[in-house]
Order: sequence, then structure tokens, then C-alpha cells
Amino acid sequence: MTRRATEGDRGERGNATGLVAVGVLLVGVLVAVFVIASAYRATAHRVQGAADLAAVAGGQAVLAGGDGCAAASGSASVNHVSVTSCRVSGDEIDFVVTVAVRGDPGWRPFGLSLAVDAHANAGVLQEES
Repeated sequence: MTRRATEGDRGERGNATGLVAVGVLLVGVLVAVFVIASAYRATAHRVQGAADLAAVAGGQAVLAGGDGCAAASGSASVNHVSVTSCRVSGDEIDFVVTVAVRGDPGWRPFGLSLAVDAHANAGVLQEES
């Protein structure tokens, strides 16, 4: 026994296809957002680590009697970030090197900039007793 399609049955044909297409599109958008957010977070961690290393390199250079900002800039360059500001405060004994850097992941999803700024401090501060 075969069943003949009635007028009401024909109106609902293909509804599942539309719902599946919307579901697949929604999953695709969620995956894209997750990938972009993960790339931003990874870039932020990498740039913060580069800022920390640059500040420590600057502090080491100042301890050795050199230019802290030049050392910080060299360290930042090796870590693929750029120094946006550098300042050495204090004297040869008590000093702080403050470094601000900027980096990006190297790709721009949908034309978005994922550039991240970070800053770090390093130095020697001796407490007076």
C-alpha cells in the first residue's frame, strides 16, 4: 500500500534541509569565533612573555653598565615584537627598566587586527635598613 502525498505534506518538504543548513552555519560561526579568540589569547601570552624577557635583558644590561633600552629592543626583536617605549629609572644601584611592546600573530582573520600590547618592569631596588 502506497500513501499519496496530500497537499499538507507537500508544504513541509525540505524543512529539515533548511534547519540543517542553519545549524551547520551556526557551528561554523562558533568555530571561527573560537579560533580567533584562541589566537588572540595565545598572542597575548607570547607578547607578555616577550615583554618580560625584554625587561630582564634591559635590567641585565644596566647591571653590566650598558644601555638597557638597546638590550631590551634587541631581545624584543628576537621574540618578534616591537618596543613601543622603554625607560630606565634610577641609578646604577637602584634602577627599574620599564618596557612596553606590541606584537601580533602574523595573520589577520577577516581583516581584524589582533595586535596586543604588553608591558613589564625589571630591575634592582634595595630596601634601606
